[in-house]
Amino acid sequence: MAVQKSGARKLVTRVLAAGVLLSMYAFGVVATTGAMGVSSAYAQRGRGRGGGGRGRGRGGGGNVGLGIGLGIGAAVIGGAIAASAAEQQRRDAIGYCMQRFRSYDPQSMTYMGTDGYRHPCP
Repeated sequence: MAVQKSGARKLVTRVLAAGVLLSMYAFGVVATTGAMGVSSAYAQRGRGRGGGGRGRGRGGGGNVGLGIGLGIGAAVIGGAIAASAAEQQRRDAIGYCMQRFRSYDPQSMTYMGTDGYRHPCP
């Protein structure tokens, strides 16, 4: 039971870490490339000044917050999917090793070889 809780805790930690890293990357890409339609030079000029009285103020940015929020949400979901797939691969590998080697120890992820030494699997 303690192993299951520890495994679940590791999974949640990995998902959160992956989500944070991916969201930081996505935010950096949006901020540096102007992917949301407002370049830094364009924003500094002031989109609303002298442009026909649109009334949107400096820099526009009407949907930038929405775009950033969607990007962060997608990054978190993508990180969770990637972590889940990695965990499933690890479980499959452990199952394979348990079937192949009778002396396999899932805690250390090693088996006792015919030479008397422990070897990693996978």
